[in-house]
Amino acid sequence: MTPRLATAGRWLAVVLSLAICTESAATYAASFEPQVSVGDKCQRAGQTRKAQGVTFVCQKSGNRLTWTKRAASSGSGSATTTTTTTSMIGGTSASTAACKLPVADGRGDVSIGGWPRISERGKTTGMVVATVIMVDFPDAPATMTPQAAFAKISGATATFSEMSYDRMNYAFNPQYKWYRMSRPSTHYAPLNASFLSHREYISEATALADPDVNFSSTDSLVILANPDARGLGMAGPAFSPVNGNGVTLDGKYISNGATSAFDLNSWRSIWLNHEITHTLGLVDFYAFTRENSNNPYDGQRYVGEFSYMGLSSFDGNAPSLLRSRDGTSAGWTTLRSSALQPRRLRSSSHRCRQLVESRQ
Repeated sequence: MTPRLATAGRWLAVVLSLAICTESAATYAASFEPQVSVGDKCQRAGQTRKAQGVTFVCQKSGNRLTWTKRAASSGSGSATTTTTTTSMIGGTSASTAACKLPVADGRGDVSIGGWPRISERGKTTGMVVATVIMVDFPDAPATMTPQAAFAKISGATATFSEMSYDRMNYAFNPQYKWYRMSRPSTHYAPLNASFLSHREYISEATALADPDVNFSSTDSLVILANPDARGLGMAGPAFSPVNGNGVTLDGKYISNGATSAFDLNSWRSIWLNHEITHTLGLVDFYAFTRENSNNPYDGQRYVGEFSYMGLSSFDGNAPSLLRSRDGTSAGWTTLRSSALQPRRLRSSSHRCRQLVESRQ
């Protein structure tokens, strides 16, 4: 973990995220706590707001909706008014549910928006047991030790700890042994050619290791190929099946993991963070098309270098500063308030602003 990465996500206690574009958090943060006085006009009956240590409730008075102070509860009972988290931006009020976009990718293995969270995606908090199986090939026998190969991905644990504010412990369980695959590395390349070929590759690797490994506690499965196997190609994809199409080993259904390729040597351990974060239900942030061929950063035009789901590199400006909407989806940050803002972008789409805060 470089010092640059170590400080990347810590300096923000409150992060402002936009579902489509990002603006300055400082510009809007103050508007989330507007001044409220008894008799002021409000928007919706039953709405609540806390200001200056007092809880106000929106109630109808005659033909008007106005703020009134909530009556204090007596005895051991509690106030009967239902509280909903709301916010005000530009005079628009909405509940926090407004920014919880539904799954929109049409696939199901990853999700745009992230609510409701897909059931087969991986655990995002607590201990996540990552079983590591190491394989080499007839045309690329390993010359490095299994320990040396594992060292190339072991840093992923610290990155996940930083990303999740220590809420996720990605705990490796490596099997320090090379298992020889039946065919040359070129036979399996590219690993992302199809879902079926990818699953067959994983099934062969785990079958080789099964006599030595108990997979019953596995949450995340990593097939670490010989890093010197050039024939395997430059695509080390995530394994994130749905609809029961994962693999079952020692009675444990496994539907989350990743398989490395030769590009591990370039990306280093942050490769695994990127791919495993897909199995947590998050999408790529880099652009799939080019708009300006003269701009070398055009492919990162959405989030720049501020997420490893865009630029998967420790050399980015802040590779661990994941967009806050997705940190909320993963359960690493808390959605405090959100609002739909009927202000149009150049694309004529509406934007949804979210204010979230870390759980530190």
